[in-house]
Amino acid sequence: MPFAVDGFILLGALLALSSYAQIAGAPRASSVAAYACIVAAVLVVWRNARADARLQKIYLLAASAAGSLALLTALVESNGAAQVIGLVFFGALVAWGLKLGERLFIWWGAAAITLAVLWFLRDLAFLWLVIIGLGLIAAAVFKLVKVDKQESVPAKQGSLADPPLPAGPERTGQDGPESS
Repeated sequence: MPFAVDGFILLGALLALSSYAQIAGAPRASSVAAYACIVAAVLVVWRNARADARLQKIYLLAASAAGSLALLTALVESNGAAQVIGLVFFGALVAWGLKLGERLFIWWGAAAITLAVLWFLRDLAFLWLVIIGLGLIAAAVFKLVKVDKQESVPAKQGSLADPPLPAGPERTGQDGPESS
């Protein structure tokens, strides 16, 4: 039974969630998604510790989907704890993606963190204006540097300090029977 422990971990997590629902009432959707994300992350760590990584990527995809759902529902429900769990998970996902060399996990984590931070900063209009202004300044500086480089290259080629190179080998009269 190579996957029995995985089943026991999942069964224990479902029983714990059911017990919580009986005691404290039905949890919010974002809390359930964050809990599923944590359980899937525990399964990823378990598979990595067992040196049997057959299901590791599948568990990581499930954890990523649960983490994305946790962040989306946390934004709707304004659940700060689920949002923090999602951000911590996606930070760990970027690190895990770097460890595995999987670009999908790196980009998924980076995109989720970026979108969550942008959503958090949505009410700060003055900050958006500063970011837009910095972007315009950076674009103008980039364009000026590019134009300066293009103008300086022809000026160097046409200067008197650099004589033009000959098109072919010079004839000195010593290269064969053609010399007189």
